[in-house]
Amino acid sequence: MDNAKRFTRSSQVGAYFGLVPCQDASAGVNRLGHITRQGPATARKYLVEAAWQGVYRSPTIRAYFERVQHGRPERRKIALVATATTCCGVGTPCWCGTSRGTRRRENGV
Repeated sequence: MDNAKRFTRSSQVGAYFGLVPCQDASAGVNRLGHITRQGPATARKYLVEAAWQGVYRSPTIRAYFERVQHGRPERRKIALVATATTCCGVGTPCWCGTSRGTRRRENGV
């Protein structure tokens, strides 16, 4: 990623790496499909690997993973991608050089 400050919201980082689902909306029905896979594949691979390491090592990340998985083994990949996306969003303030919950203003103040 060349400049993390270009993202106005942390949810945009997951979209940049292609970790968000495709959306098919028609007649009031919103269906979410597979991930978009836009952006760098190598970075996406490392983010998913980092999510696995977080699931193994961190009780907080493991709890999030298990909450998304709902105890169903077939939702394991869905839960892993959701965990990787959340880790991207949480790490964005660190990449931007701002503390969590605050944002630098454009004029540097």
